[in-house]
Amino acid sequence: MKTDNPNGLIAAGLFSNSAEVLQGVIAQMLAHGVNVVGILFVVEILLNRTGTLEIAKLGGLRNQMPQFAVFFVVIMMASVALPSTNGFVGEFLLFVGLFSYNPYITAVAGLTIILGAVYMLSSYQKIMLGEAKPEYNNVKDLSFLEKSILIPIVIVIFVFGLFPNLILGLTEPAVNEILHAVNNSIPVAN
Repeated sequence: MKTDNPNGLIAAGLFSNSAEVLQGVIAQMLAHGVNVVGILFVVEILLNRTGTLEIAKLGGLRNQMPQFAVFFVVIMMASVALPSTNGFVGEFLLFVGLFSYNPYITAVAGLTIILGAVYMLSSYQKIMLGEAKPEYNNVKDLSFLEKSILIPIVIVIFVFGLFPNLILGLTEPAVNEILHAVNNSIPVAN
């Protein structure tokens, strides 16, 4: 399964040289770190339960694993930057800053984000909502240990998505100092 990769968006956004973009870069990297851990854990659970990661061989797992389905969809929605999740904060700031630099680059970046979201939503549909496969009728839902790992991930996704200033407020002085250092070290053309 593919995760939404923000690296290209981060690299493109850095060209705008603005505080909101640097804040977006930090927010996006933190969100991506949390979301990737969540997605990889979801993949590990799928592999342990079914013995395969081939999407075509999976389907209808929501019926056997309803708790897993909820955690999976929340982590996936954070990965595609749904508003109120941690992925949205950085992506929004990056797009705003990138748009002020170059609207055309922003349009291309937006298209790649949309295509990534379509892929992830389609994958979820085929794995969890598709036709139930009889070989997975006895698949167990989440264990206590698995829930104890997924619950903090989901809490971080929503806390940072709903209260982004918890992180952005901490990073603002460093971002301003970085911009000051960068802007003072670049010679001005006459």
